[in-house]
Amino acid sequence: MGCQNGEMMKIGWHLVVWAMALLFSASVPSWAKEGTKKWAVRLGKKGGGVSSPAIGPNGTIYVGSDDSNLYAINPNGTLKWAYKTGAALLSSPAVGSDGVVYVGSYDRKIHAIRPDGKRKWAFETGKDVFSSPSLGPRGTIYVGSYDKKLYAIQPNGKRKWAFETGDWVNSSPAVGRDGMIFVGSSDKKLYAVRPDGTRKWAFQTGGPVESSPALDAKGIIYVGSADKKLHAIRPNGTRKWIYDIRGNVYFSSPAVGPGGTIYIGSDDGKLHGINPNGTRKWTFQAGDGVGSSPAVGADGVIYAGSFDKKVYAINPDGSLRWAYETKNEVDASPAIGPDGTIYVTSWDGKLHAINSDSKGLADSSWPMFGHDARHTRRMSPLPEPDGSNQKKMNDKQMRIKTDVAP
Repeated sequence: MGCQNGEMMKIGWHLVVWAMALLFSASVPSWAKEGTKKWAVRLGKKGGGVSSPAIGPNGTIYVGSDDSNLYAINPNGTLKWAYKTGAALLSSPAVGSDGVVYVGSYDRKIHAIRPDGKRKWAFETGKDVFSSPSLGPRGTIYVGSYDKKLYAIQPNGKRKWAFETGDWVNSSPAVGRDGMIFVGSSDKKLYAVRPDGTRKWAFQTGGPVESSPALDAKGIIYVGSADKKLHAIRPNGTRKWIYDIRGNVYFSSPAVGPGGTIYIGSDDGKLHGINPNGTRKWTFQAGDGVGSSPAVGADGVIYAGSFDKKVYAINPDGSLRWAYETKNEVDASPAIGPDGTIYVTSWDGKLHAINSDSKGLADSSWPMFGHDARHTRRMSPLPEPDGSNQKKMNDKQMRIKTDVAP
C-alpha cells in the first residue's frame, strides 16, 4: 500500500509539474516575441495591394484589396465581413467615431459602409479614386480623385464642394487644427484649401506630389515630392526648408515622431530620419525601395515596409531592431494596435499581424499615415484655456467606448 501511495504521489507530482508548465506556457502572451507572426489572413482569392489598414474603435481592422473588397477583420484574424465595390480598392479606409467606414475605389466612387458591412451611401467622382479620405470637423469627408479634384462630401453623401487642381489628386488630404485642408496634386503643387472650398495658397515643388502631407505641433506642413525632396512649409505657404532625399518620393508619406523628428521613405531603398531643422539625423538602408509610409510606436520604434518584401522595425537611433519577411512587396503602411500588434498588407495577398513591444502609437503630432489608427487625417483642435475642448474630447471618447461593443 505504501508503494502504491508512493507511485500515486510520483504520478501526482508529474501531473502538477506538467500542469504548471502548461499554465506557464499559456500565460506567456503571444506578443512577447517581437517581430514574429501573430497571424496572417488571406484577403480573398487574389487580394493584397497598397491599402493601409485602419483600426476601428472596437479593434476591428479595416483594409481594402485589389480584388475590389473592403475587408473587416476581427482582432483574432477571423473575417467579420467583406464589402464588394466595383473595382480595385487601393485607397486606405478611414473610420468615423460612429464606426462608419469611408474608402475610395477604382469604380470612381467613395463608399460609406456601416459597421455591419452594409452600404450607407456611395458618392461618384469623375474618375478612379486612389486618394484616401480624411474626416474633417462636423463630419465632412475630404478625398481626391484622378479627375483632378478634391471633394468635400457631407455626412449624408451629398457634395459640399469640389476644388479643381491642375492634375490628378492621388495625395490624401490632411486637416489642420483650424480646419484648413492640405493636399498634393500631380501638377507639382501642395494646396491649402479653406473649409469653404476656396484656395488659400499653392506651394510649387519640382515634381508630382502624390505623397500625403503631415503636420507638426506648430502647424508646419511636411510633404514629399517626386523631385526627390521633402518640403517643410509654413502655415502661410512659404518654404521653411528643403531636405534632399536623393530618391523619388511617390507614395511614402512623412510621419512625425517624438521630439519632432520626421521620417519618410524613398525609392532608393532608404528610410530617412530628419531633424526638425531639416538636417539629417540618420538614414537606414533597406534591400529595395521604401514606398510604405512609416508608423512610430509609443516606444519610438519606427515601422515601415519595403519592396524587398520585408517589414522593418527601426530603433530611434536608426539601427535595425528586427525584420519580418512576407512573400511579396510591402507598399502599404503599417498600423499599430494598442496591444502592440503591427498590421500591414503585402502583395502576397495577406494581411499580416506582427508582434511588437510598442504599445500603440507615439505621442506626437502625426505618428503615422492617416495621423491615427482610425485614419482621420485630422489634427485635434487646441484646448481652450478652461480645458473645455479637452473635456469634450474626453466625453466623446467615453461615448465611443460605451456605445461600441468590445
